[in-house]
Amino acid sequence: MAWLVMTLHGMAWLGMAWLGLVWLGLACYDFAWYGEAWYGEAWLVMTLHGMAWLGMVSYLRVCLEDVADALKLAFPNDIAHGYIMMSHRTYFGNCTLILQELIDPPEHVLLALIFAPISIIPFLVTLVVCKSKTSEPQA
Repeated sequence: MAWLVMTLHGMAWLGMAWLGLVWLGLACYDFAWYGEAWYGEAWLVMTLHGMAWLGMVSYLRVCLEDVADALKLAFPNDIAHGYIMMSHRTYFGNCTLILQELIDPPEHVLLALIFAPISIIPFLVTLVVCKSKTSEPQA
């Protein structure tokens, strides 16, 4: 039970509800009841934390694996796949990328970024050599 509390960062009641729902959903093959209850809890968390779903989906996967092991079913199975796909279609379909994907800069910008430091190095070396020749020795 300690891994449940650590995984959910203080939301143990939600984790126990999910575990119970997964157990009942897989044992009874009741997609409608399980999906409705899990989505209600998931919507609450999504409105509080935005689109931070990575931990929740991985927790759902762990729960589905545990229930499949307890029921002596192979994992992944069609039932677990159905639950995961249903949650992806419902919640991930409307998520947009917050950050733009990075692309390579145009070639002229890339060449300027490469040659600017290279051309500054000889100037700095010349400046240091000239400064060291003209400075008086300190005693």
